[in-house]
Amino acid sequence: MAVANPILAELSGSIGDVTWSHNRGGAYARRRAVPVNPSSAAQTAVRSALQTVSSRWSTALTSADRAAWSNWAASQTILNPLGLPISLTGQQAFVMLSSRLQLLGLTIPDTPPLSMAPPALVSVAGTAIYAASDLSLAFSAAPGSGKSLDVWWTNWGPQGRLPNINQARRLFTSAAAPTSPLTVPLPSEVPQALATVLYVRVLDRSNGQCSAFLSALVLSEPAP
Repeated sequence: MAVANPILAELSGSIGDVTWSHNRGGAYARRRAVPVNPSSAAQTAVRSALQTVSSRWSTALTSADRAAWSNWAASQTILNPLGLPISLTGQQAFVMLSSRLQLLGLTIPDTPPLSMAPPALVSVAGTAIYAASDLSLAFSAAPGSGKSLDVWWTNWGPQGRLPNINQARRLFTSAAAPTSPLTVPLPSEVPQALATVLYVRVLDRSNGQCSAFLSALVLSEPAP
């Protein structure tokens, strides 16, 4: 099942005194609050990436670069997690694409993409064996050179009562040119008799553009 590309949903973190987050209703922005509990490693990495690329917008890009990003953003048809069109400023578009590259330690271009976003996968399916520390991801067609798979997932839960894509979080990003089946490491062992939903998209490692997500329900299976 194809799912609309969540744009603002992945901007989870703070820029200045504004915090981006999301809930069942979709993405939203609020005034930044000082957290009481320490952040996870993933949250810290996302926050650092957002701060780095936001600073780059002001300090590294020229006026011509920023104008090019504004023109590019105005020309794009971007969908939120509910499939509704939204508008991004040039800065929002730059931060969105560049933060994906920053998290992977890749080069961030100063100018917007000249190519189209990569096409979505044709099919995706996952296999999770009880007590395993990873799952197997089968997919078609192969993304090809310069492309990675960006894998998101929901918390394990009873089938039929799983969160939707607004509650999904990034699980794993593959190396370039992955082949099927792909082994995806998990943060903990596969639980018994529960399910998760994988959301998988193709990421262009040269400019940060992504395809739409393709989803797959994955059930925990007993060991053979």
